[in-house]
Amino acid sequence: MMFCIQCGAKIKDNSAFCENCGTKQCLNTTNIEDEKICPRCHKLVPSPAKSCPYCHMLLIANPSKEKLSLGLGVASVIIAMFFAFILNYLFSPAPQAPIPVPASTTREINFTLGIGPGYITITNNNDFDWENTKIMIPNGIIDVYKYNAGIVPQGVTRTYYLNNFINSDGKKFDWQTHVPMEINILAENAAGSMVRK
Repeated sequence: MMFCIQCGAKIKDNSAFCENCGTKQCLNTTNIEDEKICPRCHKLVPSPAKSCPYCHMLLIANPSKEKLSLGLGVASVIIAMFFAFILNYLFSPAPQAPIPVPASTTREINFTLGIGPGYITITNNNDFDWENTKIMIPNGIIDVYKYNAGIVPQGVTRTYYLNNFINSDGKKFDWQTHVPMEINILAENAAGSMVRK
């Protein structure tokens, strides 16, 4: 007794077609590569069969063929990715270089500094207004106290109280224990500094 290679129905031995589903039974094949070996009865089974026609066991594809086809598939994907990378590299536009800022846009800040108990005075000696002005007092290597002074018109002297200068930790400058030894001024398109001797 045999079973159909497609539907698994019982059929007569050496039947050319299944009486149930009409599938051709390829029993006279001579190409061993197109056959599977049934793990239960160890008989040769035609490759398109989903079950053994002799013992009715469900079959899986030839593992060595599956491994080979899986290996070829992975290799094909890797090769395709490699060529996609090369083509992308060759045909992608060149990166744009940053637009250099002309040196003339940053001007030197010229100022006069006065220091009193708890305050400093700064006079804008330039022939232009300082806009978005930030005054900084370095204290040690890392710590910097800052004050946003806004617009400082040319020729004007302003007084800045040191307890309004705040560092990144939110601490106020302690003018009673520290004396500002350096003042840095950074304005839009201008910068300058002064160190006390």
